[in-house]
Amino acid sequence: MKPFLILLGYSLALYVATLLLIDFEGMLLNEMLNEDALELSFKEVQAAIDEMLYWNRFSALFAFLMFTVKCFLVAVVLYAGLFFTDRHKEVRLGTLFGIAVYAEVVFVIAGLVKLVFVSAYDLSYQEFATFYPLSLLNLFDLENINPVFNYPLQLVNAFELVYVFVLVYLVKEELELSMPRSSNIVLVSYGTALFCWVVFVVFITLNMS
Repeated sequence: MKPFLILLGYSLALYVATLLLIDFEGMLLNEMLNEDALELSFKEVQAAIDEMLYWNRFSALFAFLMFTVKCFLVAVVLYAGLFFTDRHKEVRLGTLFGIAVYAEVVFVIAGLVKLVFVSAYDLSYQEFATFYPLSLLNLFDLENINPVFNYPLQLVNAFELVYVFVLVYLVKEELELSMPRSSNIVLVSYGTALFCWVVFVVFITLNMS
């Protein structure tokens, strides 16, 4: 029960911070009105924005579900790493789920940093969607790079590195492993899964472009 309460706390923290810091209505209105190819009346634009804002009310629930699914998948990946190194005996999936939940705080902090930065510099909706704090993507002009590289460059960031380190540390402490053994398990399992995910996203992006 405790891990789910923590995930609920993450979701509510991001939801409240978004409400306080981001003017989604103004951001979306400016984005849609500035589209050269947009052939909609102001009334139609406002109706579309109202629809998006309606579903945005449930963003805390969506975030909770997303956190839950992600942490479960990370737990499964870590269990697979333990299985292939023959360290899975007497290790419960719930324990690994708890490790993933505690490590997820790194990305929650990243999300809060993003919200503060976006509100401080008054970024557009497109800039808000692509911006990720302390990532390689911020070093490039989006107009000069192929969109297929957006996600991989966004994924290479300081918070991802900290997340991996936290996973290694928590696995080491919870399962009483040495640091090299814990690092090997996390890097091989999570690293492989992350690489496959990036390949999948790039493949989908290529097919949609």
